[in-house]
Amino acid sequence: MGKFSEDPIKVENHDISGFPTEVFPNWIKNYVEMISEEFETSVDLVSNAALSALATSLLKKFVFYSKDTDWKLDLNLYILLGAPPGSKKDAVIQKVFEPIYDLDEQEQALHKQKVPQIQSRLDMFRYQYERLLKKTNGSDKNQEDNEEKLEELKEKISNLESLLEYKHFLIGGDITQEKLGEMIERNDGSISVVTGEASELVDHISGRYNNKSMDLLLKAWEGNNATSFRKTREGTILFKPLLNLNLFTQPSVISSMRGFADRGLIQRFLLTNIESKSESKNFPKLNLSSAEKEVIKDNFESNLLKLFHLSVENKPTEVEVSEDVKSFYHQVKQQVKTERDNEDLSEMVREWEEKAFGNIMKVVTLLAIATKFQGDNLNDLKLEHEDLIKALKLYQHYSKNFRKAFKMLSSNVLQSDLSYLFSRLLDLEGTGTLEKGLVSSTVMNNYVRKYRKDERIKLLEVLEDHNLILIKRDGRAITVQIHPEILKLPRNEAMKFIVR
Repeated sequence: MGKFSEDPIKVENHDISGFPTEVFPNWIKNYVEMISEEFETSVDLVSNAALSALATSLLKKFVFYSKDTDWKLDLNLYILLGAPPGSKKDAVIQKVFEPIYDLDEQEQALHKQKVPQIQSRLDMFRYQYERLLKKTNGSDKNQEDNEEKLEELKEKISNLESLLEYKHFLIGGDITQEKLGEMIERNDGSISVVTGEASELVDHISGRYNNKSMDLLLKAWEGNNATSFRKTREGTILFKPLLNLNLFTQPSVISSMRGFADRGLIQRFLLTNIESKSESKNFPKLNLSSAEKEVIKDNFESNLLKLFHLSVENKPTEVEVSEDVKSFYHQVKQQVKTERDNEDLSEMVREWEEKAFGNIMKVVTLLAIATKFQGDNLNDLKLEHEDLIKALKLYQHYSKNFRKAFKMLSSNVLQSDLSYLFSRLLDLEGTGTLEKGLVSSTVMNNYVRKYRKDERIKLLEVLEDHNLILIKRDGRAITVQIHPEILKLPRNEAMKFIVR
């Protein structure tokens, strides 16, 4: 039918092992691996949820500080993870965040009990304010004293009004940017968004509900001042807002977010994409007893709550790199910078690399606090050599994951879909009256119904780009020719051109 000018090319697939759980202190590592085994789901899901729970517990309490460059990093994280249906995303989030959810529920119940008393005092001060205002407007006598008392009453009323509404520190993803700004403002400038279905938030950002904006998400990644716009009253300035995002979703939703790259939103995330169900089943085999599981669970929940209740005086505690390992710190930083300056990489990957070192130092600082908070004085906490070794491991892990996801974002094609379609082509070649190695569009329409025509064409074009097939078009009909070198191979060898 046609001639192939070149040999088949393997579809690049980054060989990515699971999250390196050895970077965690034992009380987190043991819990992450236990939940991964219990739910029979990827260790990446549980590990990323655990990192986000740490960031939620320590938000605005600590910063990473590099004295050499006067560089401060808040410890909020933007985590985005895609996993197929059945990966138990919601269940993992519920399990890891359970002690924080329980605390939030208890705090809301206590607040509800206090509301009648707050409302009563508020009504009293409003009444006093209105009476004094009328008295002041009706006479100039004691005008100055009355105005001073009015200001005092206004302040009391304002303080009580702020106490009426509960300050959520943890919310789901079905929220507009306008409402998110209000909740950040109400919660003293920070909040965590945690969801097992990020499509809700993506819909809001994409403008499905007529409010297309990602400015707040861009600025709250590093605490830049932002304007919070309201429909009912004029906008207000949010000073140094901080968002902590834990967004789990399906791979197709991550694929739909490629348009966000133009503004740099995707590049702010520590991104993991688990395309296939086989990848999502990457969990350890521990065989723990019930008693051992209970101890691990209690340790995790009690330690997470201890971190949540840690208090700091006046301003966040600064965590620096120890003087003894400053040289190694700069080596690690230079290694990441080298990738950032690699002109062979795409612009999106280089932009991610630009932000990668800061993201990784946030994670390493969180892990150092979680490791040392029980015995050491956290005011004197320093990052040591072992922390920077963790930084390298985490950088390598997330860098490979982002590059893998970039392929999907740039082509809007999942590796698992390529694998499935290529497998079906090998099954169907020569079907009907066609010669060996050929598959008609009619056969594909009958036997490959998983995709729409436009989706199938996009997948076929990727296979053609790698010289695995040729596509011949005859009007609306197409015929696919499989590379003859592929046909000579055993099935399992042929599939290695796509499956690692």
